[in-house]
Amino acid sequence: MQRPGIGREARGSPAAWTPRPADPVALRRQQEERSAFLFGALLVYLIGMLVRIAGFAFPLHAIVFSLLVDSFVLLLVLANRHLVAHLQVVLRGPALLAAIAAAALASAGVTVLFARSLVLLVVSGPPRWLPAAGPQFVYFAYVFLAWAVAGRWLEARAQAHEDQLRAITAENAAIVAEMQQLRTQLHPHFLFNALNMMAVDIHDRPKHALKLLRELSQYLRYSLDTADRPFVPVALEVAGMRSFLRVQQSRFGARLRSRVTVEGSMRGRLLPPFLMQPLVENATKHGIPGADGVLSVDVTVTAEDDRVVITVRNDGDLAALPQRDGTGTGLSNLEKRLRLHYPDRHGFDLRQEGDQVVARLRLEGPPC
Repeated sequence: MQRPGIGREARGSPAAWTPRPADPVALRRQQEERSAFLFGALLVYLIGMLVRIAGFAFPLHAIVFSLLVDSFVLLLVLANRHLVAHLQVVLRGPALLAAIAAAALASAGVTVLFARSLVLLVVSGPPRWLPAAGPQFVYFAYVFLAWAVAGRWLEARAQAHEDQLRAITAENAAIVAEMQQLRTQLHPHFLFNALNMMAVDIHDRPKHALKLLRELSQYLRYSLDTADRPFVPVALEVAGMRSFLRVQQSRFGARLRSRVTVEGSMRGRLLPPFLMQPLVENATKHGIPGADGVLSVDVTVTAEDDRVVITVRNDGDLAALPQRDGTGTGLSNLEKRLRLHYPDRHGFDLRQEGDQVVARLRLEGPPC
């Protein structure tokens, strides 16, 4: 009979035994601790050997003595670290400091006894110079205390660094969530406008409505293809905007004339998807046709030093625009996305140039 809770997957499937991904913060902290311990160990060995070579008749005796004594010291250091790790769960402040000092002094006393007993085993007779027990105790007490203080400092520094990294990770996650939310707002906004266009034509001009529906399907295909991509090349973004303009062309027909021009060096530059849509949508929505009854919309993407410059021109009068027309989702969304993707590295202006309204967007450096 199969025991409850143990099924085929729990007993043998690869998914049941897939290890959890390691925490990079914890791995980095462990690596820093190992590096600090190795550096400290090498320093203790080096200082101990240099001091004892001067006191022993034979350098080999000093080296062997140092290896044995300082290895014993390092073992006590590790024992003290484990002890302090358990004590800091129940002790805080002065009580913890007193416990650390007591452990260091006790370890220094044990090391002095071990070292003075070891002399008789390593050297045939006493060395020509043997420090008194008092100075030896002070030296080893200093070693243990310095190691304990350095360990606590490194631990506090690592903990602060870990907290900072986790805070940055949480902040980045919140920013990514906000970016995703802002991006998803574009689709209902655009669909609402496009469906309104079809609703106007579906009875009077069904062929036009069908053509509009097909163009809209192509545009939504572009939207789905870029759904999981934080950034896309300018060439792909422009292709999406051409699909959008074809949707508008299906409705306005000869009353709309559009042109999209991209400088060759800009085609590979990365942009957040749908960054150009609010500008192009506003141009077609609020533009005023010229004397010939045709609304002209020109979109250009050019380079200006290290900046990407996106310019959208349309026939119209900026002063004639209503101050509270619609929900304002498009430009408000654009401004928020610019602050997230290009903090302090973007510029946007909307101005009247002759009989045209010009929206110009300058983006410096790569998006983040």
